[in-house]
Amino acid sequence: MKHLSSAEICEWTLGERNREVEHHLQECESCREEIGRLQNGLLSFKQSVHDVAERLNTQTCASFETPRAPRLSWRWAAAGAMAMAFALLPLFLDIEQPRADTEAADDAMVLIRVQSHLSRGVPQTMEHLNKLMINEGDSQ
Repeated sequence: MKHLSSAEICEWTLGERNREVEHHLQECESCREEIGRLQNGLLSFKQSVHDVAERLNTQTCASFETPRAPRLSWRWAAAGAMAMAFALLPLFLDIEQPRADTEAADDAMVLIRVQSHLSRGVPQTMEHLNKLMINEGDSQ
């Protein structure tokens, strides 16, 4: 079973629905869990942003002083880091797969060249001499 690509997961999370993706999600628990983790991370990030904005608004309304920059809470920073990690991880994985395929193809080509070189009866520089000797032997 082929899992959803990072683009399909991002589109689904952003609200773009597709019947094929919906059908796949009904059958594939792994993809459902991945979308759930991404959505939970984004919801945590959203909630943290709202909490910070509310604190800033409360501080500004409570005093007429210029509000100081809010201290970054660990919860907010962790939620942001998780959201970014979940959003970028599928993209990184999709980039690595073609590179690994290319390297495997290059390795196979090197092995083919080595095998053809080792399977020669005589060195390449002596092939012309070998042909001459075979032709002279046929004429006698």
